[in-house]
Amino acid sequence: MNTDGSSALKLAANPKQAEMEGYLSSEGGYWLKNDVWRTDAEAYRAAGMKDAKTEGELLDFSEYKDSLLKTELKYFLLYGLRNGWKSPNYVQLRMRKAVKTAEAALSEGKLYHSFLEIESADLLEMPENTSSEDRRFCHALLAEAIKFFADFYDDRPETDKDIWYTLRIPGVNLSATMKRQHPSMNFLEIPEYYRTSVKRFMKRLIVQRSWSYCKEMLMYIRYFFRVFYTKGYPDGFLEKLNRQDVESYLGWVAEDYENRNATFRSKAVSLVRSWLDYIQIAEYPQAPHLSIERLIFEDDVPKRERASDTIEKVRYIPSPVIQQMDACIEQIEPPEMRPVYVLLRETGWRGTDVLNLRYDNCLQYIWNAKEGRSVPYLCGEITKVGIPQLKDPVRDEVAEMVKMLAEEAEKASTKENNPDRYLFNCYEGRCMGLPYSKPAFSKAVQRMIEKNDIRDADGKLFHFKAHGLRHYVECF
Repeated sequence: MNTDGSSALKLAANPKQAEMEGYLSSEGGYWLKNDVWRTDAEAYRAAGMKDAKTEGELLDFSEYKDSLLKTELKYFLLYGLRNGWKSPNYVQLRMRKAVKTAEAALSEGKLYHSFLEIESADLLEMPENTSSEDRRFCHALLAEAIKFFADFYDDRPETDKDIWYTLRIPGVNLSATMKRQHPSMNFLEIPEYYRTSVKRFMKRLIVQRSWSYCKEMLMYIRYFFRVFYTKGYPDGFLEKLNRQDVESYLGWVAEDYENRNATFRSKAVSLVRSWLDYIQIAEYPQAPHLSIERLIFEDDVPKRERASDTIEKVRYIPSPVIQQMDACIEQIEPPEMRPVYVLLRETGWRGTDVLNLRYDNCLQYIWNAKEGRSVPYLCGEITKVGIPQLKDPVRDEVAEMVKMLAEEAEKASTKENNPDRYLFNCYEGRCMGLPYSKPAFSKAVQRMIEKNDIRDADGKLFHFKAHGLRHYVECF
């Protein structure tokens, strides 16, 4: 535990406490004022959290005497419930007892006033009569909370930390649907000797490329370091990298990805080459001394799958099935999912990009001299390939639908419930300010398919995936 007084000094003036109390003051202050939370309370329903299997007591904090410690634990658990990190059923079944056991552990010996004062859950002693199962869940709760608050109280810029929570990074290139997943980027597996260099590289990349590309890039950089360190290479090996080392790496890639798609082997070389090429051009101190052209040759990059092989793996929606689905659009429930289906059929865009549309700039009319009129275009950002604004022509009736949706969204939106101006926005509940969920859309269409008994050529109930609509860009 900390004994230098630094944590006590930080807690003496604690602006974070006001932030936590403000968060707990939602739903009329229910979470802050009440030490016993219930799933049948009006505040629980108003918060938009998932239904629990059992109505009744959710958590009991009444035994906590230290007000800050109680506030922290309440904040941690409410934040987890609201953001989907913890399900109400798991909290009722496992966390309810763990919260009470944790209070006893935190008051044994030294009396703690904040999770910031605790270095490790291993240092806390449980009461002797605690069962092994209760001990395990209590330990898991405490370890998670300690890690959470170490980050919560860390006021450094997000990109200086070893774990980046992407929603806290301004300018990050993140799709709307990805925000629902509260993505993070973990650098702890990068050797400490090279960690600052890799974070510098990724800090530039995350505002230029899509999140999926950046995540993939970091995955292969981690793999690169892992295999070299596993083979006994020491700190400083990267600067001295030579052709023989690269040939060894190519062999390890071939072994490790022997039973995987050829694309994985290709990216394990091509993305690493892109990273090394950049840090060399940018003259990073820890870049290889030898030119990248002398280290990794063009023909070192394994060939990916043939385009024809990839096409064969695409799950096309058979024409008879798509015709039946089109005829049943009005049966998609809830009805707000119907326009999503129409735009996917109309444009062939990815579901992520349709859900990323913004009501203030998603529709434009451009003069067409051949037709002698202004033609409507759907406009949106294609995040996967980094196209800032793609414009696709749409039929007049589809444009009218989009115009109506945009007007309705503008009327319903405020800075609080739709700060990013999404066309398909959630206006209340824990997902307020986020677009509709792509899985929720797929489930809505699947329910319609089941209701109408739409089957494939083999007589099996058709299994819908939103991506299948990308291959049917046609008027319907």
